[in-house]
Amino acid sequence: MKRLTLCAVLIILSAFTACDDMFNDAFSDATPKVKYFGYVTTTTNRLYSYRVMESGIFEAVSTPATIVSTIANPARITIHPSNDFIYVAAQTFILAYKVNDDGSLTSVGQFFNGISSSLVAIHPSGEFLYSISNSNSIIQFYRINSDGSLVYVTQHTPAIITPTNCALKVNPSGTRLYVTAVNGTTSYIISYGVLSDGQLTDEKQSSINNATAYVGKSIYINKNGSHLYSTGGLGSSYIIGFILNSDGTATFNHLTTSTNSRDIVVNQSETFLYSSETQAGKGIMMYGIYSDYSLYSIGYTPVLAATPSFMGLHPDGRFLYQADTTNKFITVYNMNQGGNLTYNGIACTFNNASEYTVDVKIAAKTVYGAN
Repeated sequence: MKRLTLCAVLIILSAFTACDDMFNDAFSDATPKVKYFGYVTTTTNRLYSYRVMESGIFEAVSTPATIVSTIANPARITIHPSNDFIYVAAQTFILAYKVNDDGSLTSVGQFFNGISSSLVAIHPSGEFLYSISNSNSIIQFYRINSDGSLVYVTQHTPAIITPTNCALKVNPSGTRLYVTAVNGTTSYIISYGVLSDGQLTDEKQSSINNATAYVGKSIYINKNGSHLYSTGGLGSSYIIGFILNSDGTATFNHLTTSTNSRDIVVNQSETFLYSSETQAGKGIMMYGIYSDYSLYSIGYTPVLAATPSFMGLHPDGRFLYQADTTNKFITVYNMNQGGNLTYNGIACTFNNASEYTVDVKIAAKTVYGAN
């Protein structure tokens, strides 16, 4: 009898242990984890997917790296605020992809836009997308479905002056869309109020009365929405700062000498700005940001890029990536305290003839049950 009782107790304990293991496994599967994935467009009309390793180096999602598009000229990449989707401006198409849990991409559509799309901006809510071309003044407006696909709604053309678009960005509060543009040698900041349904209203145009302050094709709006930085355009060797006024207008604030910047990014604490430079010998210019939002130089990286292109900031602020339209690799830098960048390595390389990198962006995907 005692043996039978002991056996029964052992069986019950074993069952509880098994249930506990099952509970722990189930809980582990439900624990969210963040995975980092890198995406690169190249001059051979391709888009590649990578896992970002702890070292900052890329590892191909598949071997060779997954090619998910052969649409002509995929260029600028934009990450959806949820990090569940990415969008690529590809001239007559906007390409939309779902980011899978392993970093691979699944197409959710190729959306014809008819304006030779150069860049898109996504509303902070993740519900609306705006697209411009660098060859006209049109702004296209789309709604974003829950599966990441796009629904075209309408397009806008500036009501007063119709300059050529350079760059666009929705401010962090989602209340205004800003577009930088040029008409001849005059630069403009054009802003629109964003309604709850994503439609644009209350257009404001601000002409920039500075002979050297030509806006370029990359802009950044700070987190409180009070200041905008732009690369220089028309050969301008400056980074330009603007005050964003509460009525939607913009006021020229300052010029900082650069060497014809192609792209700018700002670190998460908004204490440093980095500029992808085209002058030989200066890869990335590094600037500190004063309390009045003006900039001061803290040096530049040893040049690796022959023709620097667009950059991508790692979401956790540890690494900065740089593409290069005449080199077959992505360079990765460590972001250090004090704003200095130090060379980390080559994140990835390409072996195909004439395949050079155009843009690089990093997604922070939340996955469940990941090892």
